[in-house]
Amino acid sequence: MQDFSGKVVLVTGGGQGIGMAISRFYAQAGTHLVIDGGMTVKMIYEP
Repeated sequence: MQDFSGKVVLVTGGGQGIGMAISRFYAQAGTHLVIDGGMTVKMIYEP
């Protein structure tokens, strides 16, 4: 796996299904995530 730590990733449709799986992958890879789940936008930040 590539080193994605410190990168910023925007996942559209990340609230369910494949988008949620992609969000989990990038979260475990150490990225800063912005997840757009349709009606709401969640920002997850962990330094």
